Amino acid sequence: GVWTGYPDVLGIQFKWSTYLKSIGSFFVGSSPEFDLAMYTLCYVTRPDSLCSVMGGNTFQIQTYTWANSSYGSGKRYVASSYP
Repeated sequence: GVWTGYPDVLGIQFKWSTYLKSIGSFFVGSSPEFDLAMYTLCYVTRPDSLCSVMGGNTFQIQTYTWANSSYGSGKRYVASSYP
């Protein structure tokens, strides 16, 4: 349906196996399609930096590149992307 407002951002701390991520964040109230579109747009237009989106509403998406792989012939991949 049509949004009545912009999605919220939730900050969390989590552990995966023995690795602790001290802070992470994700959108709440948006669709997975929106999330992937925003992360992709920001990675393509502003890799490895902050990207301001949503027409004047205050939130940014940080992207990081992963280029150190033994496969991919030197291609660059999205390592991480989050609000």
